[in-house]
Amino acid sequence: MEERAGRGGPRPWREAVLAGAPGDAPGPRSLDRRVLVVWTVQEAVESAVLVALVVAADVGARAAGLDLPWPVGAAAVPFLVLGALTTWRVPLARYRRWRYELAEDALELRHGIVERVHSAIPYYRVQYVDVTQGPLERAVGLAKLKVHTAAASSDATIPGIAAGDAESLRQVILARTGAGDAV
Repeated sequence: MEERAGRGGPRPWREAVLAGAPGDAPGPRSLDRRVLVVWTVQEAVESAVLVALVVAADVGARAAGLDLPWPVGAAAVPFLVLGALTTWRVPLARYRRWRYELAEDALELRHGIVERVHSAIPYYRVQYVDVTQGPLERAVGLAKLKVHTAAASSDATIPGIAAGDAESLRQVILARTGAGDAV
């Protein structure tokens, strides 16, 4: 089977789905690289909010009569530097650690930078699968796939899937839910 390159990288499982053999491409898959844009923007917004709060606290403390030994806004500089570093490095580290696999009997997810998570959701436990898109994801052509089970603690979300492929992946997972040891 030929792998396609281009936006989102190789997706051999999609060809397998379209050829009538759902999910036959073995092995872990990475997310679409466009998820880096989404995560970078999210990190930048979070960092900007934190810097604004520190500046507001600094200005508020001065307005309350405190005589601080540094210039106005200087307290935000370490937060600005830390925010810039996390905006630059964290999304790439997250991307490198995120993998999902349509194994024979379960959906397997591996992710995490500090705390590494490996979870497996048996297909027979899947109740339904949602495909969602936020405004930023829509803008870059991505979607999230959320797999729901009876136990809320075992629900799983796969971010950064090409919007055109999310529905195909959803159908593969749903097709596999009928097989297994369902009680």
